[in-house]
Amino acid sequence: MLLGLGMRRVSVAELATEFRPWTWAALAFMFLTGIPMFLSEAVRMSFSSPFFVETILLSAALPIHFTIHR
Repeated sequence: MLLGLGMRRVSVAELATEFRPWTWAALAFMFLTGIPMFLSEAVRMSFSSPFFVETILLSAALPIHFTIHR
């Protein structure tokens, strides 16, 4: 049960299985749009602290999601 709130008949494993295609699609969309957006302003983005933090957090989140989350 998801903290006992809503969707009580669906297990976390079933929910994760149902959302797996959405996760992959969102990840692909993020990379397909993010890389050209970065390349269009690469010099400005390379000096941006928020962009650097976002990149570090994303780099940490992906391995965590695909190892610990499973």
